[in-house]
Amino acid sequence: MARLKITLLGHFTASLDDAPVETFAYDKVRALLAYLAVEAATPHSREHVADLLWPGYPERSARQNLSQALSTLRGALDDRDNDPPFLLADYRELQFNPACDLWLDVDALTAHLNAVQTHTHAALSECVPCIAHLEAAADLYRDDFLADLLVDDSAPFEEWALLKRESLRRQTLDALQQLTEGHLQHGDAAAALKYARRQLELDAWREPAHRQVMRALVLSGQRTAAVAHYEACRHALAAGLGVEPEAATLELAHMLKSNTLPDGTRVFVDAASGKADLVGRAVGNYLIVEHLGHGGMAHVYKAYHTRLARYVALKFIRPELLEPVALRAFEKEAKTLASLNHPNVIQVYDFG
Repeated sequence: MARLKITLLGHFTASLDDAPVETFAYDKVRALLAYLAVEAATPHSREHVADLLWPGYPERSARQNLSQALSTLRGALDDRDNDPPFLLADYRELQFNPACDLWLDVDALTAHLNAVQTHTHAALSECVPCIAHLEAAADLYRDDFLADLLVDDSAPFEEWALLKRESLRRQTLDALQQLTEGHLQHGDAAAALKYARRQLELDAWREPAHRQVMRALVLSGQRTAAVAHYEACRHALAAGLGVEPEAATLELAHMLKSNTLPDGTRVFVDAASGKADLVGRAVGNYLIVEHLGHGGMAHVYKAYHTRLARYVALKFIRPELLEPVALRAFEKEAKTLASLNHPNVIQVYDFG
């Protein structure tokens, strides 16, 4: 059984058993292959495909053009001799054969993203398999869907490609943001910077990615570069969109300029003191600003809630006490404090 490999994310390529296929003759043959491969789950009427690629043509002419393109495609794939064939076709319908050996980069990327979405984990940043899936998806997304294939006389095909392109780009950007955050949580500044900058290659005005770049630079001890990146972000937003940065971006820039965030964030547990140094890290919506102190059971940090724009105190149980009895006591303390209403007792907003 021959193996057909198709890449549509970026430069269009096809290969049969690793040998490049280059005899498609014209772009509408490539477009036909791309459409049938991506939409392989269901059969498609010849009328629909003809209207997709030859809109406005008389029906007879459009169907003849489709038949010619299909014949050219079969010839390019040596499909008349394949067993099973890649393409199933009769006088009414067309479909990619579900039984053939097809690898499609779009399907591979979607499978990696679905694996993350359907996997149960306490925290994505701590889930090694999911981080691996996100990295694999990022590697597959070389460029936008069908970036170098333009069928300018077929508006229905271009509309289909545009919708697919935007959906895949959005999903990939979300995956890159999650991947960047995971590396920030683990203190891997180089990896975080790589994936944050990849987001900006795809969307130059994506502010969460700009903030992640700034945080990654601080994490690697490059405060000056982080401030410079904020200024570049501010100018880009003003020039491209005519807007000011979001409140969260402004607050982060203020912390950088006022030396609230120290250079070189450590993200390990100090064996001598038992202190988990979290300053500069993000925990959910909280950006940790300063270590305030510690007791026998926990460390307390000053943090900034990036969505509600307010400062809070975060209390973290000591790492060596992460066992059921201590965790139950910690939870009991939180519930007790939350039930009290007294000016001398702090208000508890969250627990987790």
